Amino acid sequence: NDHAERIDTAGPSTPVALSGINEVPVAGDKFYAVKTLKEAEAAAQERIQHERERDLATEKVTLDNIFDKLKQSERKELPLIVKADVQGSLETLRATLGKIGSEEVTVAVKHAAVGGVNDSDVRLAEATGSIIIGFNVTSTSSARRLAEAKGIDIRFYDVIYDLTDDVKKAAEGLLTPELKLEVLGHA
Repeated sequence: NDHAERIDTAGPSTPVALSGINEVPVAGDKFYAVKTLKEAEAAAQERIQHERERDLATEKVTLDNIFDKLKQSERKELPLIVKADVQGSLETLRATLGKIGSEEVTVAVKHAAVGGVNDSDVRLAEATGSIIIGFNVTSTSSARRLAEAKGIDIRFYDVIYDLTDDVKKAAEGLLTPELKLEVLGHA
């Protein structure tokens, strides 16, 4: 607990110190205690493998869905990397950004995480052609230098409405222009 005493249970609003976690937990995640480090490593590897298999299973292209995939590939995509200050903000942003788009343009969140913009986010943006959006976060100086060198756009926002308005405008900019014939006169 917050007094450095070992406890068996922690209810809501009880501060605790945890060791061995390499990612920020999501609200509602369950924690399991094991007796040995080997059991913990085995459980972690099993969970990682299960998540990887689940992700690969959703991306399969079959003869039944090949035309749907081809149709989707004709749509333009606005790829984003989203970084937020807390998990609640991140979930709200993902839900809000997922609703933006049209028949021609989709907003694709390539990566979303809690924390400031770092070098690995810039490298991922370079590889995926994404724009980095930060909500109530900052970036490291090395990430800013790398982004400037690679030509990666990083945008920071404090107000969610400004963020969504800019993403909507960017998505509208990807739409194919409508050509209209305007008759000025007859000769």
